[in-house]
Amino acid sequence: MIISNLSNIILGTMRLAERNINLIDCVKIFDTAIDKGINTFHISSEYNSFSLVTSAFKQLAPRKINSNVVVKLASPHFDELCFSQSNLEKKIDYILQQTGLETIHIAQWMWRQNPLNDSTRIEDLEAQAEEIKLCFHNIIKKGKVLEFACFPYTTSFMKSVTSLGISKVHINYQNFWENMLVDGGLHDYSIALRPFLAGKVNGLHPEFIKQLNTIEERSIISHSLNYVLSHPQICSAVVGINTLEQLEEIISVRKSISKNIDIFDKYQSILKNNPYLI
Repeated sequence: MIISNLSNIILGTMRLAERNINLIDCVKIFDTAIDKGINTFHISSEYNSFSLVTSAFKQLAPRKINSNVVVKLASPHFDELCFSQSNLEKKIDYILQQTGLETIHIAQWMWRQNPLNDSTRIEDLEAQAEEIKLCFHNIIKKGKVLEFACFPYTTSFMKSVTSLGISKVHINYQNFWENMLVDGGLHDYSIALRPFLAGKVNGLHPEFIKQLNTIEERSIISHSLNYVLSHPQICSAVVGINTLEQLEEIISVRKSISKNIDIFDKYQSILKNNPYLI
């Protein structure tokens, strides 16, 4: 399965636009990441950073060929009534054209609806399940995408996606406050989003940190990654950065993390009803 080629850290690009970094700095961040074994990037045409990211990819050629890309893609989108292979494939073609890449390694597929009503969303999903599976198969056969994953928005929707056999990969939030990836059902390959909850880990209560250190003495960043990546079925975590210093901190801790379900369970036992986790 192609997802096994992903690095355990996926470089999230959404936050690159927050400090208005220039192309030279962005290329340096990407180049350093690849040099240090982080070969996977999470991108979206919806991000303000998209034009910067696509320009940086083109500057990295030909090394970009060795990099993996996870791309957010919605069908239906909020303004669409149902799933459409035509609309989804147009979005895929746009990403390939803008990035200069030949293939999207992982398409993070989403079924959006406004308002987000699971009773109708799941009913519509079931009605189009065979069409969706055939669509994914055809796009993979064309070589445009290597694997489809699902970001479900809700636990119920993910369970339906799994039972219908639509996606083999689950992408969702997993951190000290959010347990959606686990609650929705871990697949053999699952990807954790926002392990730091947009920097909230930097404000953790000192007593909570003491409890974490009973597992092992680590920095907060290291604990956050160790928690999600210690689970054998969570292959990668998407980490958003916007400076080279942040990247270097991630690099410094990633190799100290190994798969150990007992460690993951210890973290979960600390998290359960913890009064210091606010």
